[in-house]
Formats: sequence, structure tokens, C-alpha cells
Amino acid sequence: MPGVRKASLLQGLRLSMDFPVSAPDPQLRIANLERELHWAQLKIQVLEERLRQQRIHMLGPQSETLSNLQLELLADQEPGVTAQEVEAEARREPIVKMPQRERKPHPGREPLPENLPRVEKVIRCDEQACRACGRQTGVIGYDESEQLDVEPARYFVRVTKREKRACWGCEQGTVIMAPLEAHRECGFRRRKSLFRGI
Repeated sequence: MPGVRKASLLQGLRLSMDFPVSAPDPQLRIANLERELHWAQLKIQVLEERLRQQRIHMLGPQSETLSNLQLELLADQEPGVTAQEVEAEARREPIVKMPQRERKPHPGREPLPENLPRVEKVIRCDEQACRACGRQTGVIGYDESEQLDVEPARYFVRVTKREKRACWGCEQGTVIMAPLEAHRECGFRRRKSLFRGI
């Protein structure tokens, strides 16, 4: 019986666990801690097996085929369970996990075609002085967004670059960005018709 074997193994391990945990040598300390952890894991397995056997004894021989979760639910959560219910649960086929459904990428998140010309518009920061020391800030990059736009008989991608500025002279200054401009709202149907024409 696996429970008896584990219990005798635990007794043997308990006898060999006389090593001090606070050994001066770090390698010896690690080895002792690993032995203690292994012993604790074995002890948990033995206790779980004892609990399983106790639940099987309580629910009857038909419950031997049940999983640990089923035993726990029937023994602990439903104390008034009958032998017929245990037998019905034992005959039931295990629940098969459904495979995760593949998520299709959102059509609006695809990058715009590379062959379309880009028309860039740079939005400058209104505030160009460091808030901490007052010195002139320098451009450290841009926050870029792309939006499909159309002129009569000409398609292009509108690239909006908002300046991001920071002070080169001090470390206390914060990054300043140009404000967002109000864009024209472009509904899904209009975007779809724009893509159809490309």
C-alpha cells in the first residue's frame, strides 16, 4: 500500500534529519534545507493519502474511482450524500477540458499598408521651458499615431507626431508633450469603405 510505504519512508527520513539547519557552511545549509523541504513534501503526500483513504472509508468502496476533488466535494461539502449519489458520480465520465478558442486579431489593429504615402504633421509643444529650472528643453522623441485619410482620388496615411520635450540641463524636469489635436471622427463603416478602395 503506497500510504504505508510513504509512512515508513518518512520515519527513515525523520531519523536522518538531525543535521543542524544553521550550519556555518552555506553549501551544507542549502543541503539541509533541501532535505527538510523534501521531507515536508513527502509528509504532505502522506497526509493527503490518509485524507483520501478516510474519505473513501466514509463514502464507501464505490468512491475509490473518484478524483480527489470529487471526494472533497462529496465528503466535505455535502455531508448527507447517499450511496446512490456516490455510485452515480463514480459512473459519470470525467469532464473534458474544452480547448481554448483561438482569438482572431481585431481588424482595426492591423498596421496600415506600407505602400501608401505618409503625410506627416508635427505638433509643437506650447511649453518649451523646463518647469524645474526654466532652461530651454530639447526634443527627445515623438508620440506617433497613424490614421487613414483620403483626399479626392488620393489615399494617404496621416501621421501625427506630438513633440515630447525634456530638459537637457537638469534631472528634476519632467517630460512635456504637445496637446492632442481634435481629430475628425472616422466611423467603422467609413474606414471599411476606405480600405475597399485601396
